[in-house]
Amino acid sequence: AGDKGEDNVSYALRYLDGYTVLDRNGNAGKPIKLLNSDYIGEEQEIDHIAIGKVGIIHIETKAYSGKIIIDESGLISSNAIAAESGNWSREKDGDYIGIENPLQQVRRHEKVIKSIVGDIPVYSFICIARENAIIQGINYSKIPIVKTDMLVERIEELEENNKFISDEDIKKSYELICNHLI
Repeated sequence: AGDKGEDNVSYALRYLDGYTVLDRNGNAGKPIKLLNSDYIGEEQEIDHIAIGKVGIIHIETKAYSGKIIIDESGLISSNAIAAESGNWSREKDGDYIGIENPLQQVRRHEKVIKSIVGDIPVYSFICIARENAIIQGINYSKIPIVKTDMLVERIEELEENNKFISDEDIKKSYELICNHLI
């Protein structure tokens, strides 16, 4: 399911104008692995990176199906806003089963990417790549969650609200990332 989900996201990203996409489909079927030995020295496997007008777009693909619920357990006091994110669970046969919150994984990826590209903006999305998924509590996630059919739309919305980086910075970012592929 994971490979099919990543294929679906790769297909959607073909329609993202003005971006260079790095993913396993353009890498002979091998995962994209980044390593910055000057920063922690631990490789990170990244599903999709799009480099273009607004900077770096990092996409973590999840092939979750069914009803996914994100609760507000991240509240730290009665009048505080939600911390990073709540618990994630999936409804299965009338029961709720906890699933891993991808927040920490996405933040690790972001930090490695930022350690490579410096002050070029990095934006992350969690993309739910199964059309039969229903996501409840999306507002409790600090990282935008989007289904595949809306991914390009959401990235294009970034273009409306953020500054563009120079063509030189786009080229430099691409080269830096490629130099850290393993």
